[in-house]
Amino acid sequence: MAKATINSSKRMPREKKLSRFSQALIIYIITLSLFIISGICVLCGFLYTYETNLPEKTAQKYVSSLDENKLAELIESTLEDISELESSSLLLARSEHLSHEITQMKYAKEYTSMRPVYRLICGEHDIGKLTLRKSAKDAPFGLSRWEIDKVELYHEAIAGAGEKKSYTVCVPDGASLEVNGKNAGTNFLKERAVKYSGKSVLTPSDTLCDIYVLDGLYTKPDLEVSHLGQKNTVLFDGSGADWFTQSERCFVLTVPEEASLTVNGKTPEVSLSTKGELTQGVSTFEKELGDKLPKAISYFVSGTKADADISVSVHGKELFGEWIKDENGYDSVIYLYSEESKYRINAILPEGATLYINGIEVGNEYIKESSPYSIAERVSYLSKSPDKLSGVLYEIEGLLCRPEIKATLGEYELPLCSYTESNLAICAEFYGQPDAALENSFSSYAQSYANSYICYVSNGAVGIEENISALLEQMKKGSPGYKQIQKSKSSFEFVNQATYKIDHLETLNFIPLGEELFFCQTDFSVTLRYYKTEKLYTGKLSLIFVKEEGGAKVADLIIDGSQEDKQ
Repeated sequence: MAKATINSSKRMPREKKLSRFSQALIIYIITLSLFIISGICVLCGFLYTYETNLPEKTAQKYVSSLDENKLAELIESTLEDISELESSSLLLARSEHLSHEITQMKYAKEYTSMRPVYRLICGEHDIGKLTLRKSAKDAPFGLSRWEIDKVELYHEAIAGAGEKKSYTVCVPDGASLEVNGKNAGTNFLKERAVKYSGKSVLTPSDTLCDIYVLDGLYTKPDLEVSHLGQKNTVLFDGSGADWFTQSERCFVLTVPEEASLTVNGKTPEVSLSTKGELTQGVSTFEKELGDKLPKAISYFVSGTKADADISVSVHGKELFGEWIKDENGYDSVIYLYSEESKYRINAILPEGATLYINGIEVGNEYIKESSPYSIAERVSYLSKSPDKLSGVLYEIEGLLCRPEIKATLGEYELPLCSYTESNLAICAEFYGQPDAALENSFSSYAQSYANSYICYVSNGAVGIEENISALLEQMKKGSPGYKQIQKSKSSFEFVNQATYKIDHLETLNFIPLGEELFFCQTDFSVTLRYYKTEKLYTGKLSLIFVKEEGGAKVADLIIDGSQEDKQ
């Protein structure tokens, strides 16, 4: 047994001991690892502290905390004196600019490293400023700690832009008024049991009402009136609310401003009306006229629509109303212009010309046919090219205002040669483009005829017989114009040897109408004196000449003139 034990011990390996160097190396590695880990922990702590104490983080933390309560407090501190009929919570609920998520952004204009300033943004709107300051106590590692210095909320971001307004409310005598769910009480009651003088047409004159004045409100309030056991919402018209003009107690009557109006045989006072834009019945050529268009006026008529006897007319034409329910829930009757009370235009232009009404080009859909010019039609037998005496006829209807009419041929604006208006029907004619050579050749004929015509109508100098003879010598014998002058002799005999002075005489717009005929105009201004009376006679003489024997003679004429006492 002893021998076996000795042999067994010989087979076991000998244990090796670490050298002192190895032991030292292990201790060094462990110590270094602990030092590095400790450094990393310190660095992480430093970075965390640095990041959490950045001004941006402080601002972001504050903005994230802005709930409804804090925003309401901001509104209250900004306005300071909110009425008892409103509250900061109510103003917040009505503030459109405060209804979205709020974010912050550096305010570059004011931002400094010592005083960070941030814009407060809600949706697309700047709603205020946030200013930070250094805290008296530093953060760990000696880093700066930031805190809120000042929060500024702009008035523009608050409902009503932070501007106080005053509202007047008219209710029946003794009725109870609630404003934003709160009883208005006597603090806001300004007049008690006074005669009604509001805008409700035909309301009995002995009706009594109470007048409330709601001062110091930032937003238009919600109103409810309790009267005879019924509670009704009252709406505003401008800065006032009138219980008597509510939808269930009256209807709205809208007419053109210039209309003649009676309701149950009475003419409502214009002062009781509300003026607005005429938005219906406007033609394509008048949509851009704006304030030039007639206005519409509206009345609140008390009673039911079945009780109302309404008569509306414009330009002597009776209008008919259309009953509708408007966007505010009112029964409304609207009287628009009848077709008989609107302007109608017939315009004749040369082929290829473009017509404009109120600056808007008139399309080909308004072309009806070709039509002869009115002044040239009677002398067509004198022309070898009658097609030159016609143009393209346009017909436009349904205009509310007297229109501005223009025509162009290429880049040239054509002169308006003839314009007549009768019973809202307008006839405008453009004959073509003036010819300079024609003017050079025949302007002396036009001036001579104009002088003779003025002498003739004034019965000046030698008397009517000599004057009419001198005038007829310059006219085509047997022509329509010649016959017109012959027949009109007696029209001027009321003047006895008048004296006159031509203040202005200008011939213009010489326009060819084929080979034989041409058109021209003469603008004149004449001082006429007779029986110690002086009058100023102004006008335009439109002439059709026919060329003959190397010269020209008048074949037809139109005179457009007026007289007034000379100052």
